Amino acid sequence: MKLVYPQETLNLSEVAPNDWNLYLEGCLFRMVTPRTNEKFKWGLVESVDTRSHKLYIMEEDGKSRPYGINQVVFDFRFPPSGVYNFKNSTLFLSRLHARQWRKGISSATYQVHDVFRRFYRWPTLNLAMKREFGDDLTKDFAYTPKIASQVFDGVFPKFENAYSSVKKHRALSRAISPDIFLSIGAKDSRPLVWYGTIPVGVAESEESIVVQVPEFEQELLDSFRDLKEKKISVRVGDGKGFDDHEDAE
Repeated sequence: MKLVYPQETLNLSEVAPNDWNLYLEGCLFRMVTPRTNEKFKWGLVESVDTRSHKLYIMEEDGKSRPYGINQVVFDFRFPPSGVYNFKNSTLFLSRLHARQWRKGISSATYQVHDVFRRFYRWPTLNLAMKREFGDDLTKDFAYTPKIASQVFDGVFPKFENAYSSVKKHRALSRAISPDIFLSIGAKDSRPLVWYGTIPVGVAESEESIVVQVPEFEQELLDSFRDLKEKKISVRVGDGKGFDDHEDAE
């Protein structure tokens, strides 16, 4: 069995069994097991028995099962870093590139942020806004196969649906790709439009965006083209910036 990474190929048959746990234990992977009907599903390697060559894996149903190491096929590609929908808001997830043994997703290889608490400032006296934001969303995130499936395998909404959800406050924010998301504003009823971790404009309607950071106009146009969002118009604003959005960093 080979584990393939960019610029790296590992063959477990060439690795001492006592080192398998360094690569696999405590990590999430997309994997094929005897129960997944030859489809890749999320699983967590809870432990490795090097004597019997067995992996104890928690699957998306929350149950743990033993499998022979040759019964499991791993997909070791990491999901793109970026923003993903979770509950009524979004999380920013990114890979940590520190030198380490772990080859899957875990708290040692990934970092997770609530977008509002990491990249967004709201007025400290706005108690209503604080109540609407609620608790730090990362408290509800866990490195389990079920949540990994919800976060990484969920279908991103179209722009018009994301706009409607945020505009009507059915959601605090909604991502349409790992690069672009909309969020509520602190002083303006128009949803903020973010590219990565930077607020770059506002959504005037489900088909129109005003960019307040001109350097991102082409980035948005290219992204919407790739997303096949043909109806979205993007224009540069009057240069006043985010005077109505002093909460955004």
